[in-house]
Amino acid sequence: MLGKCPNWVLQKAKTLINTSGAKHKVSKKLTGMKNHYSIKISTNYRVLWTDSGDFFVGKHNHYDRKIKNIKRKGTC
Repeated sequence: MLGKCPNWVLQKAKTLINTSGAKHKVSKKLTGMKNHYSIKISTNYRVLWTDSGDFFVGKHNHYDRKIKNIKRKGTC
């Protein structure tokens, strides 16, 4: 799932996601969430992704809301 982002952010996110070892080198595992990781694209944008291949690209406030929704639903 892609949030509303400039093209350069989407291109950088796609490059990081598709590069096989890069996800694990630059990503951080989210505390309290199984198989969820975060990659900082810039000061304003992040990628949230899972081992199953799902990902979300968006601004920090959308990213925070997405994490809260995942925790609330209990799908973490």
